[in-house]
Amino acid sequence: MEKTVTLKRSLGLWPIVMLGIGYMTPMSVFDTFGITAEATNGHVPTAYVIALIALLFTAFSYGKMVRAFPSAGSAYT
Repeated sequence: MEKTVTLKRSLGLWPIVMLGIGYMTPMSVFDTFGITAEATNGHVPTAYVIALIALLFTAFSYGKMVRAFPSAGSAYT
């Protein structure tokens, strides 16, 4: 017997953004700041802007996949 499962969209843009920030914030400051400062010779803000650009490409890709497969569920099923 196969049962059709449908997912309900219950999270909007801001809850997802806050969820992502909640995961990143504690670890990024304490774990990577010193390593990043040493590796970039003190150009930490520039390194974070470059990382942000890379993350935006990833977010765009996820957005395209969500539109193509809206009921896949990803990690939340």
